[in-house]
Amino acid sequence: MNDLQKLKSELSSLYSDKTQIENEISHLKYKRNPFAINENSPEKNQEIDRDIEFKNRQLHQVELKINRKEAEVKKEEERQEEKREQKRQEQKREQAER
Repeated sequence: MNDLQKLKSELSSLYSDKTQIENEISHLKYKRNPFAINENSPEKNQEIDRDIEFKNRQLHQVELKINRKEAEVKKEEERQEEKREQKRQEQKREQAER
């Protein structure tokens, strides 16, 4: 597996992590009781709110990693394009010399 494939695989994994965390946050928000009538509801809602905050921090970290990985992928794509362009130029020179 070349560097670009490896980077794209890692990026795909990060996107998967992001989706999973977003789903967990949605589930927690759905689980939260907006009517909090019985005695335990406010405490449960506070616990859920803490869990949501924790998941939001996790999500933020994953988004930062995604941004860095996207930059790495772009840089690697540019590097490979430069290599291909150099190879094309060399082939043109060789053909011109013949």
